[in-house]
Amino acid sequence: ILKHLKTYKTERPINSAEISPLKDHVLLGGGQEAIKGYFEPINNIDIHLDGKSYASANEDDLVRIDYFDNDYLDYDVVY
Repeated sequence: ILKHLKTYKTERPINSAEISPLKDHVLLGGGQEAIKGYFEPINNIDIHLDGKSYASANEDDLVRIDYFDNDYLDYDVVY
């Protein structure tokens, strides 16, 4: 059974969300322009189990695999 912990509000549409296995954050996909090469909203996003790459798919039937750069992997969030 899943327990609801928190709700986040956004002004942009969110179609998919994935929790990072390495970092303390969530990767979001939707109608916002964020990934170069996409011209339609992202409908699905999934982070690889090693946390170093992710796959995304959009309404144009385009599926991409992208790798996070070292800056992302080395960055620590300070709260």
